Amino acid sequence: MDTITLSRDWLDRCQDYSRSTIGRLSLGNPILNDPQPFIDKLALLKAGEVAYAHLRGLNPHDVVTWAINPPDRGYDLFDDGLGLRMRMHTISVGEQHLQWDGRKRELLAGKPFDAFALIKTDGEHFDIAGFMPRAVFLLLKHQAYIGDHSGLRPGTWYMHQDKLQPIQALTIYIRDHHQ
Repeated sequence: MDTITLSRDWLDRCQDYSRSTIGRLSLGNPILNDPQPFIDKLALLKAGEVAYAHLRGLNPHDVVTWAINPPDRGYDLFDDGLGLRMRMHTISVGEQHLQWDGRKRELLAGKPFDAFALIKTDGEHFDIAGFMPRAVFLLLKHQAYIGDHSGLRPGTWYMHQDKLQPIQALTIYIRDHHQ
């Protein structure tokens, strides 16, 4: 895996974006009495997008969505080199699954993205662990259930990182399916 260490400037920009986004969402929302965990999580997700852009040779200023409202177009960034709308899933180095939350499964159909990228991080260093075309994920996914060994919320769709594909396999998939 290629690894990138984001600069303090990029990490701060992601934190500022997250603070602004969560601040806007938390206005009058009693659920967010303590927004800091949400701010930190969103900042890490945004940093995963920035790291992906850097690792793919893309300019994060141009390809990462920095709009606060709405923050989600259904995909995280457009990868010019692949010609795909990418959905990032950023996890800690100890986690192992690309996943789609079971509480949001009905939303997947309306999200206009082509492929997932799994990004692993310790908070400073980022790796692209693998890729999965959306259609292939939907065919091969597993569903977590109570008592399984995934450690995920029951109903969550997931795929182990060992089943993901390297960038080379994704470019072959694009050649064969997107011409």
